[in-house]
Amino acid sequence: MALARLGQICLDCEDPASLAAFWARLLGAEAVPVNDDVVVVGNKGTPVAAVRVPGYQPPTWPDGAMPKQLHLDLSVSDLDAAEAEAIRLGARRAGEQPHPGRWRVMLDPAGHPFCLCDWSQPLPRLVRETLQVDGAGWLAIAAENEQGEAGVGTVMQMWEAIESRRNVRVFADRPIPAADLDQVLEAGRRSPSSQTWQPWDFILVTDRGQLRELAKVWRGAGHVAGSAATIVVIGPAVDNEFRRAQFDLGQATMAMTLAAAGLGIGSCHAGVADMQLARDLLGFPGDRDWAFLISLGYPAGRPLAPIRNPDRRPFGEVVHRGRW
Repeated sequence: MALARLGQICLDCEDPASLAAFWARLLGAEAVPVNDDVVVVGNKGTPVAAVRVPGYQPPTWPDGAMPKQLHLDLSVSDLDAAEAEAIRLGARRAGEQPHPGRWRVMLDPAGHPFCLCDWSQPLPRLVRETLQVDGAGWLAIAAENEQGEAGVGTVMQMWEAIESRRNVRVFADRPIPAADLDQVLEAGRRSPSSQTWQPWDFILVTDRGQLRELAKVWRGAGHVAGSAATIVVIGPAVDNEFRRAQFDLGQATMAMTLAAAGLGIGSCHAGVADMQLARDLLGFPGDRDWAFLISLGYPAGRPLAPIRNPDRRPFGEVVHRGRW
């Protein structure tokens, strides 16, 4: 499993706003100020950040009197563990550490600086900006929470989210930003539905006491008690006019779990056996007979990463072309 994911490429400069504006125009993207010293440009690949450096002097390539100036930001889930592993691989810690709680400045074996960054931590003054990536995934520059601060989450392309999604039943004691929860719910709202029926309602539960009680609606729902949030997918009456709802509800459920994976959020699903207890806890109408649970949270152990050899039947055994 990879130690880190390339988060962004940082370009030293004297005027971040002007440099970012240039790259935004060149890449057909948008420049988003982080603060007076950093402006990030989102694009269809890796973001580019223009970073103010006092006394900046442009490079004098190719003579090398003033070398080229840039560094890589690598996104990691555990700063201490990532630093230890990077050192084991041959890097060394730089003497200057401006914000060691958020990122660690390291030097590669040739002396090039790079940063190990924990982008899950709150960063003040960032602006929420989610960009479409090829129509199939998301690139998040910042994720605004209810307090008006922001945290940059672990974000991946959609296919990587598909490869990385797994059932997570043990979660870290860490809240999910409200904006990220809304994005997951929006994925459910946008799900395909036969004849635009949309037979779903979603109840978002974040209260710890309520989550513990909700975990009792099914013997396999214990993971709900420790989740940061749980979405309850409510469906129509069993005797609905279409005589079915499972397919649409399943699509909405899968859309939300993939959206969560794209944000580095783990998920697990469960059914509801004690419908009356669920109804008492959540107050949904008596004519609604379907309910499913999606627990959400950041994995307590290993973070989400592509599963190269999933425990699934072989592709050639599952796929039939033309006929059985």
